Amino acid sequence: MKIDIWGKIKNMSMRTKRLVALAVCLVLLAVAVVQNASADNAEAGSQDKNNNINVSTGAGENSEDADVLPENKPEDIGSGVIKVNDAKEYFATVRLNKLNDRSNIEESCNDIIESETAGEDSVANAVAQIDSLKKVAKMEESLETNILARGYSDVFVIIENECVYITVAANSLDANEASAIAVSACEITGYAMDDVVLKGVY
Repeated sequence: MKIDIWGKIKNMSMRTKRLVALAVCLVLLAVAVVQNASADNAEAGSQDKNNNINVSTGAGENSEDADVLPENKPEDIGSGVIKVNDAKEYFATVRLNKLNDRSNIEESCNDIIESETAGEDSVANAVAQIDSLKKVAKMEESLETNILARGYSDVFVIIENECVYITVAANSLDANEASAIAVSACEITGYAMDDVVLKGVY
């Protein structure tokens, strides 16, 4: 008996397709996290012969990941850089995760807007949330374009939890460059300097 897989996929609702895509992404992300953890464990304790040691953002000062690149100081804004197995895969994954999260939120809001039983306040909140997502997305895109113009090969920006999170493809970040990026972030988004979180990934 021959199963028409493509036919079944075409007959799925858009919501089901998104859920299936999200499940696949989560599985791929889990595999990437496991592989990255394995690689980090294998490299633990071994420092670069040139003393080019990585800074891990978010790690405590006494953490074994909290060593500092020779040209950076721990107190420098954005002095943290982290090494990943595949930088291109990392950026692709975080972009896909953001896209899926935003799509799910927008779909939930549209469900409320189209619902015949939703109250006026709920509908108004859903409309406002969609409008807010569009404004945030526009700011993120504008900031990414601005930072790419500084010569980085890749940049990822996400605004959430009242913070602007910026990730650039770089194996080091000096204080002057980090400050310049943070200033651009403040000008474009309207957030304060303290609300900007910057890290490098390579």
